Amino acid sequence: MKNTIRGATGVFVAAVVAAFAVAPAANASNYIGGCQLSGTANFDGSGLQGPPSYGPISYSFHGSLSNCQSSNSGPASGTVFAGEQGLSHATGSGNCSSSDSSGESVVKWADGNYTVIDYKTTGVTAAVGLTGSVAPATSETTVDASGNTVPLFSTTEKATPVGSSVGGALAFQPSDPNGCLSYINGNTTAVTSASITGTIGEAQGPAALPALPAPPQIPQPPTPPIDVGPGQ
Repeated sequence: MKNTIRGATGVFVAAVVAAFAVAPAANASNYIGGCQLSGTANFDGSGLQGPPSYGPISYSFHGSLSNCQSSNSGPASGTVFAGEQGLSHATGSGNCSSSDSSGESVVKWADGNYTVIDYKTTGVTAAVGLTGSVAPATSETTVDASGNTVPLFSTTEKATPVGSSVGGALAFQPSDPNGCLSYINGNTTAVTSASITGTIGEAQGPAALPALPAPPQIPQPPTPPIDVGPGQ
C-alpha cells in the first residue's frame, strides 16, 4: 500500500504544479493565496464503486475554507459548495482507486463576496489533485426582479480576479472505507459520502506549491481468483 500512496502522491503533485505554472496576467499584480479545506462529497445513485467496477459518477460537495492567507489581503475564511443551491452536480467517471471529474464550485467568503471556480479533479486511491481557474460567473442562470436572465452566481471578490489559477492537494476518506470493497463483498451500494480535506491555493503569476496532506489508508481489495477451467 505504501507504494500505491507514494505513486498517487506524485500524480497530484504534478497536477498542482501544473495549476500554478502560469505566466503573470497582463495588467494585474502577481499574488498568491491559500486555504485549508474541509468538507463532504455526496455521491448520487449507487455511489462510488470499488474496483474493478468503473463507471459514471456524479456528486455534490459542501465544505469550509479556513486559515486563509494571501498576499493581497483576501478574506480569512469562507464556505464552498458544488452541486448545491442551483448548481449542476459535478460529473465524471471512475471508482475508489481512480477517478476524474469536473464541475463548477462557488465560494462565499466571510466578507459576503463570491468566487466562481471551474475545476477538474484527478484521484488515485486516497489522493485527489484539483486544478481549475476563477470564472466570471456560473453557467447556471436565474431571472432577476426585472425579468432579465442573469448568472446564478458571479465572481465579486476582488482578491480573486477572474482568470486566476486554482490548485489543490486533497485527501479522500470514505465515510465507510469498506464501501470500496463492494466488488469483493457484493454490496449493492458502495461509497455514498466521503470527507475531502487538504489545501487549496489560488494565484496569478508564479506561485509556491501548497503543503501536501498525508493521505489516509484505504483497504486494498484482494485479487479475485482466476477461473482456469476444469483440470486436465
